[in-house]
Amino acid sequence: MKTRNAYLLLACGLALAGCQFPKDPEGTLNKVRDRGTMEVGVTHADPFVNLAAAEPAGVEVELIKEFARHLGVDIEWVEGSESQLADLLAGTEIDVMLAGIDRRSPIQQEVALTRPYANVEIVLAVPPEADTPDIEGLDVLVEENSEAAAIVEKETDADPIPVTSLTEADGRPVVVEDYLLDELRYRKTGHSLKETEHCLAVTLGENAWLTEIEKWLLDHEELAADLLRQEGTL
Repeated sequence: MKTRNAYLLLACGLALAGCQFPKDPEGTLNKVRDRGTMEVGVTHADPFVNLAAAEPAGVEVELIKEFARHLGVDIEWVEGSESQLADLLAGTEIDVMLAGIDRRSPIQQEVALTRPYANVEIVLAVPPEADTPDIEGLDVLVEENSEAAAIVEKETDADPIPVTSLTEADGRPVVVEDYLLDELRYRKTGHSLKETEHCLAVTLGENAWLTEIEKWLLDHEELAADLLRQEGTL
């Protein structure tokens, strides 16, 4: 009797394990492999997706190209707004969406987000030899019409000085995305104004497909970091 009970417990355990294995109700992973093409939705979100040229470019574009090589499939690009692409994902008309999406974005109610592949901070930065200043009342350089400029204006007591390029900083404090610091040869201070965690998006419920992408991203964290640094050119 004890032996029979042990076999029953083992069978139940295996059944439960099978139920927990990620599945795609719409079969996205298998469909991508079978047809040899991945339908990739893109919307402009520089430096993650840049649609200014004939072909899409940017951090997420290069990541998904490498992922496509991993799967041995081609890519078909589909351009649209974030909301249009979310609708296409919902209808399984595209397989993945690239839009520089932050993990906290409300769009997570409509799509499934991967684990973050990169964290980006907007920070107060100074030259390596400079002391860390108090941001209150401080004159800081910001790139004109940038997100950093808007944050300084709305959320701090600093005085933003818009410039066309931060290469004009010449030793003065700046507020900038942290992936640009190497190019500037600046260091970040303890003042972090915003942090975003960037993800790719797939159709809700397509868990095997989501898991495949997440595993690949986890194995290629350094690639994502290198691509972001390469995009950090002023």
